[in-house]
Amino acid sequence: MNKTTPGQLVVNWHILEACNFRCRYCFAHWPKSSAREIWRFPQRWEKLLTEIQESPKHVPGEWNGIRLNLAGGEPLLLWRNGRGPLGKIMAHADELGFALSIISNGYLMDDAFIKAWAPKLQILGISADSADAGINAKIGRCDTSGKQISIQRIAEIFQLARARHPGIECKLNTVINAENWRCDLRPLLEATQPDRWKVFKMLPVADTSGISSKQAPLKISDGRFMSFLDHHKDFSGVMASEDNGEMTESYLMVDPWGRFYQNEPDGFDYRHVVSAPVHKVGIAKAFDKIEFNQIKFNRRYTSPGTSPEPHVDRQETIQPAAGVGGRKHRRKTTACYPSSAKFLSAPRVSMIRGLCLAMRG
Repeated sequence: MNKTTPGQLVVNWHILEACNFRCRYCFAHWPKSSAREIWRFPQRWEKLLTEIQESPKHVPGEWNGIRLNLAGGEPLLLWRNGRGPLGKIMAHADELGFALSIISNGYLMDDAFIKAWAPKLQILGISADSADAGINAKIGRCDTSGKQISIQRIAEIFQLARARHPGIECKLNTVINAENWRCDLRPLLEATQPDRWKVFKMLPVADTSGISSKQAPLKISDGRFMSFLDHHKDFSGVMASEDNGEMTESYLMVDPWGRFYQNEPDGFDYRHVVSAPVHKVGIAKAFDKIEFNQIKFNRRYTSPGTSPEPHVDRQETIQPAAGVGGRKHRRKTTACYPSSAKFLSAPRVSMIRGLCLAMRG
């Protein structure tokens, strides 16, 4: 069940660029600034939050409050057993009247954080790309020593959060890429029971020298992305998917230096475009410097439920490995599909996408 509040304005603040994991597809790398990240300076981030409060005045519509979503990098790097600045930032945002949410890889999320902040969180999100440790290692969803979060720990985090706050929305975020598009994530979903599952097609973001050598091999076709969605359509009640077109120019995002930024098309890939720091020039001037597609934004955040997912012909999509059955007949499943798996043709993908957009409109 989707517990997200319809009509709520959502601003994503990527507090820091650093992360304890090394996901190869990560787009959380921005044009560098000579200044230090503003989480280090209370006066700056307090000014930033005050300016973000004015966001509803710059996005037409009747908004049912404003939510601050804290992301990274890895925001829990600033928790430090409650002694870091993350708790202070969250407390100040709460005092200003923001609804709060956070997205984390979960590895550093201890019980103390959950007990302290679950009652204040509207949404607690964990990023998870596979139920297979080997696939996670190939993606880079682990630290430098290879350590990664287990399915059991994600389930424990959600259970404890729900015990502290029965109304909280527990969400999984998954990025589909060349390493995991054949993976069966049903064991992960059944173990964690998320209220919402956001599924993204890997977004290739280029810098001044082009897309990185780490990202390029992880790019996937629309057909493979749609095939992954089709195999998991049993979870359409909690699943909401976004391809690259739906992800771009459709979020309100602030980088670690307090600048609005946007993902804009750049040839076959995408690039970050940033504004001046919001805390220096004010939200009106900063917001004016980025492209923002409100139709896409409204489609994501004002819908009362999750986006409808396409139903595609099994004859034209990948065939599951032997033993993969429906939810009524659960059997032990393989982690990924065979390498010979088929995927949808480009014309078929275009037709399905057109039908989905018509349904959403």
